[in-house]
Amino acid sequence: MSERLMIKLKTWPTSIEQEQIEAMGFFNRRGWRMFCDDDELPAIAEWLKEKHLTFSVQQTESVGKYEEYPRLSEQLLRSDGGTPTACALCGRDGVACYQHIEGDDSDRIEPNSRRFYLCGKCVQDKVVPHGRLYMHADDVL
Repeated sequence: MSERLMIKLKTWPTSIEQEQIEAMGFFNRRGWRMFCDDDELPAIAEWLKEKHLTFSVQQTESVGKYEEYPRLSEQLLRSDGGTPTACALCGRDGVACYQHIEGDDSDRIEPNSRRFYLCGKCVQDKVVPHGRLYMHADDVL
């Protein structure tokens, strides 16, 4: 198994660059970051240097494994995945919700990854501090 790394951008990309880095797999959670394997790093680093985007690289603490973090998809109160007005995690109805996709144990988003709707409170209380990757479904190509 190759080493899991996290790339953090130190400079803010332009709007066009944001679209490009999102397509590469970067996500914005308190700054632009991306998880990758060590063999993927040289090509990504070269592209970032060409765009004059400064970045740092660090090894992930748990090498991309999150056994200590249960999947939120296993804690859903609504087994149907919720709706745009009903949170699947807390079960609240009549609130604005956005669809999220759950990453696997190595933070990869696969075509068969679990999708469900979450309200803003659940995102702040459960998703933001969680070690597993969750992304807005709209952000995934």
